[in-house]
Amino acid sequence: MNHSTYIFGELGSGYTQYPDDSTKQLLSLGVNKNAQTSITLCRADSLIYYVYVRNLKGIDKYLGLAVAFNSLYTPSIKALFSCFEECVSNIILSGDILEFNEEGDVVNKNTRLHNQKEAIDKIVRHIDLLIADSKLTFEALPPLNYSISALEQATLAESASVADIKNAILNSNVIRVYKNSDFDSIAIKGFSSRLKKISAEKNLLEKANKELTEELSKVKKQKKQFQVVVILGLILFIGAISLFFMNSSLIEAKQEISSLKIKSESYANTIVSLREQKTICEETIAKQDELLLKRKQVIVSREKTRDSLKTLLYEKADENKRLKSEKDTQKKEYIKLKKSYDSLDEKYKTTYSKLQNALKKSTISSSSVQPYLNYARVTLKIGEQTQLVLKNVNPSQVQGWYSENDKVAYAVSSGIVRGMKRGNTKVWVTYNGSRYYCSVIVK
Repeated sequence: MNHSTYIFGELGSGYTQYPDDSTKQLLSLGVNKNAQTSITLCRADSLIYYVYVRNLKGIDKYLGLAVAFNSLYTPSIKALFSCFEECVSNIILSGDILEFNEEGDVVNKNTRLHNQKEAIDKIVRHIDLLIADSKLTFEALPPLNYSISALEQATLAESASVADIKNAILNSNVIRVYKNSDFDSIAIKGFSSRLKKISAEKNLLEKANKELTEELSKVKKQKKQFQVVVILGLILFIGAISLFFMNSSLIEAKQEISSLKIKSESYANTIVSLREQKTICEETIAKQDELLLKRKQVIVSREKTRDSLKTLLYEKADENKRLKSEKDTQKKEYIKLKKSYDSLDEKYKTTYSKLQNALKKSTISSSSVQPYLNYARVTLKIGEQTQLVLKNVNPSQVQGWYSENDKVAYAVSSGIVRGMKRGNTKVWVTYNGSRYYCSVIVK
């Protein structure tokens, strides 16, 4: 399908676009704040642009993807949403242009697209493959309706029918389709949910750590007050002894001594009680320190888990790159094999024509014998081929060979069948209004 691909957006360093050409004003029609994602159809003569915009976390930040078709349009908006959403998921996972922040939101990197040539080439190739492999249907673009304004707009929901899309194409030059939910893949939702959960747990731990620090400060203040009480007790005790030596009378001294002894015992009991309180406070402080240490270990463990998830994310992106490379190689091999098939088919037609002439000259009548295939069931390997022949027939009345699933086994008009990928299917030929089947198994 002949098309052009554009990548643009507001990514923190101003507006950027690739390729940077005169389409900036047209692409800007797709930018809006009414929905998280949207597709805007913009008509420009014989071209129609499908502009997909994904709004990001932050003020006026967004990423846009656009595909332009010449003289054709597709009413398959749901399938087109799926193509763009899968491409955005790969962009997030690769981390070149978009990434996750610590809160699990998708944000932009402060970059300009012309500095990301390798990443841009991957995105363009991915969009091309998605369009080629998707279930998009295309129709001829109707002539421009000059009775409407060039900026005549229509707004549709993502669930709009094919008939609604076609009617909007006829009566509007700008069509907006909004989508506010289910625009992220399962992998993106999983990573985002996990990062948000880790961020929430981190905030809770930091709050608990702050509370424990404040409580520890209070306990230390209580400890200082306890020391002051002990010193005052000692001062009072020394004062009592001084009074004892100052008494001039032995009797008064004895009485004072007795009184001081009673007070001393009371102070001793007070000191013991204060020491017990001190021990309890020290044990409480030790427990709080131990709990604080455990909290810090949990925070470190959560950060390691987050780093592990990021590593897994990068490994997944590398795996996707490898699978994409293998797919490109298989596609090239398929094109090469198809050319070989077409060459064999041409040779077979020549041979078949000769056999047909020979059969016309034959005196044996084939009308009295029932037609049958030389194989009722064949098993092939991928890349292996075999020749199917309908026996006891007039070759001029054979109406062609067909496969129920060309992706499993491919049949050409000469009856040659080739295994394409693993699976089961049937190949049939039509003769005199009847079908004759052969079961094909590809391993």
